[in-house]
Amino acid sequence: MDILLRNVTKYFPANGVQALAGAHFELRAGEIHALVGENGAGKSTLMHILAGQLEMTTGELLIDGLPRVFQSPRDALQARIGMVRQHPGLVPGFTCWEDAFLGIPRPALLPLDRHLARQRFQELSDRWGFDLDANVKTENLTISQRQKASIVTLLLHQVQCIILDEPTAVLTPMETERLFALLRKLRSDGKAIVFISHKLEETIAVADRITVLRQGKTVATRRSTETNPGELTALMFGDAVDRYQPEKTEPAEPVLPHSMMLPKTEPSPKPKEPLLQVEHLFVNQKDFAYLRDLSFSVLPGEVYGIAGVRDSGLETLELTVTGFIKPLRGTIRLQGIPLQGRGPLAFRNAGAAYVSADRLGKALALRLPIIDSLMVHAHRRFVKNRRFWPRFLDLKAIRYRAGELMSLCGIQGRLESPAEAFSGGQLQRLILAREFAEEASLLVLAEPGWGLDASGRALLQERLSKYLKDGGTVLLFSTDVDELLRLSSRIMVLRDGQNVLELVVPEDQVQRPLIKPQISAAMVGTGTAKEEIREVLA
Repeated sequence: MDILLRNVTKYFPANGVQALAGAHFELRAGEIHALVGENGAGKSTLMHILAGQLEMTTGELLIDGLPRVFQSPRDALQARIGMVRQHPGLVPGFTCWEDAFLGIPRPALLPLDRHLARQRFQELSDRWGFDLDANVKTENLTISQRQKASIVTLLLHQVQCIILDEPTAVLTPMETERLFALLRKLRSDGKAIVFISHKLEETIAVADRITVLRQGKTVATRRSTETNPGELTALMFGDAVDRYQPEKTEPAEPVLPHSMMLPKTEPSPKPKEPLLQVEHLFVNQKDFAYLRDLSFSVLPGEVYGIAGVRDSGLETLELTVTGFIKPLRGTIRLQGIPLQGRGPLAFRNAGAAYVSADRLGKALALRLPIIDSLMVHAHRRFVKNRRFWPRFLDLKAIRYRAGELMSLCGIQGRLESPAEAFSGGQLQRLILAREFAEEASLLVLAEPGWGLDASGRALLQERLSKYLKDGGTVLLFSTDVDELLRLSSRIMVLRDGQNVLELVVPEDQVQRPLIKPQISAAMVGTGTAKEEIREVLA
């Protein structure tokens, strides 16, 4: 299957955004073609058009030389094109095979042969090495398993083109390698694969060709063997690239100049009272990984990073500390206040702000105006008459502040536009801006770099540096070891619900990448120890 998108434009009248302005994209059978660009460049919009989820304003779609028009995802599936989104929308309560067969057409009034359907799903899963159990409920799947289940669903539809939107965003290095092996296998079978990503080193490693979008336009297509992260960054950002430089070592993204790296805060020689103290935490919650006798403390003024796989306790710990899960036993104290089991509001009232890894489920109201999501925690600061009842909000001040946050993020759009009208990277910027504006004593960041391009990561690091200089403290949850090494003062590795490794991050920029293999090994269980890391740094 050969696909050509030519002179594609897309205008959203609801928020006045021109998402695409003459984009081109060519895809061939038996290739992996990466699509890269800064946040808001139009990558997801272009692929949503190809997948039938959006209609183009103007332009052409040619499949094997014939013009096609898609008005729905079903039209695209009938043309053998399907998309795996950043957050696969599987139906809770359904098994893998039940979810997969929801959209499979069959003769009218003919009941589904459940045994045959289950067998067909399992056969496809085994054939492609997915290691999925057809009978597992979708809500019990890890993120990587949800992606695989979505791919099996597309294979059941006999698709020839698979679009993957940010598939490695929260995968461990080992999970990423497994995904790449799968993509190469699909390519060998003649499938055409689109790979959307911000991770340029990964993109070059897996793709055959790379197309760069900037401000809704196609600026270049390169063979992966004939380009490098520096050139791709320059193509993505144009004149703005002066702030960045290409990587000289293994870490995946372009890094900031040394002067913009976060200051490393070694624990003071004088003992400090922990700002956040977690002691002997046990969690046994349905559908979540266990936590077993977990203890750690976060000192004032530091960035304490927690590394791990999402389904090995990282998500459970994030939700327990922030009040969404009640622990079986153990204590969580923020500034001396016991918070275990008291809920997210008590956590915020004790002096915390929180950027959730689940930005669509917990951080935003997707169908409400973006101003509501931006100001959801700030309304109490904009009350006109605090001494009397009824109290009224200063709506003018609220609109002004929300506009300031959008300007700070470099995002154009209307405050009345629904959150779902913005790209994933733009939403992540807005969430980060909202939580930094809280000026809380403790800032909990879960996967803060998810979906951010190089300029977004630069903005994140600038804001973090200022926040720390102003006396803030950060608890960082991440599956990205490069991000942890770049931002953290100390790192704890969580595996199987337990603290398996804790270390101080070297202040020397050269030494940090040297301990990456040991941290990655500890995350996935191939084993390491503090002595091994000391030996590496010696």
